[in-house]
Amino acid sequence: MPITSEDIQCNNGTTNFSIHKDITISDYINNYINNDRIETPRWQRDDCWDDEYRTTLIESIMQKYDLPKIYLSKNTNTEHFYLLDGGHRTRTMGRYITNKFSICIDNENVYYNSGPAQSTRNNRIMNNYEKNIFDNYLLTITIYDNLSETEARKIFNKLQNAKPMSMADIVNSHESPLVDYLRSLETFSIDGQHLCKYFDDYKKVLGKSGNSHMLYQLASWFT
Repeated sequence: MPITSEDIQCNNGTTNFSIHKDITISDYINNYINNDRIETPRWQRDDCWDDEYRTTLIESIMQKYDLPKIYLSKNTNTEHFYLLDGGHRTRTMGRYITNKFSICIDNENVYYNSGPAQSTRNNRIMNNYEKNIFDNYLLTITIYDNLSETEARKIFNKLQNAKPMSMADIVNSHESPLVDYLRSLETFSIDGQHLCKYFDDYKKVLGKSGNSHMLYQLASWFT
């Protein structure tokens, strides 16, 4: 949908003022989640993350990988917020802190601060070093102020319109010896013609041309 000059002026003035700040996971959970200051609106996406996604997020935090921003919208005249983007991450961090699942460290199932009732040799809680890393991981949040629900929904839809990666893109970005080997075949020649040229010539049969799709097709054949 095209934008207008009014849209530009509105979003560069004080009407939809936004602040950006870093906040520790501990402060985010304690100051926003545990005291019910964040509302997940009905127009938010349903929770569709499986256990693998949840554990990968916590593992990323423990390795200090950078996470995308969390977007909040401050409700007018209240201290409550709509969660515009970051719902899955927020719920996952909350679930981990309440010991709903564990991550694997050195072949042990590591919970935040309380293991399952039936203790086993492979279950433990985070030690002080690990817990300090998790608690003090810095999230970046953006808070929009003075937004109506209509404006909040408009921003939510903008944030969700990023095009997801295709399976070919996922294969291309995956870190593995197989992908590295298949990528090296791009310069492989048959009768003086590079392999990628064959894919371009037969793209009607093999799908789209391009590096990612060539890798995807090679991986399919290889496996």
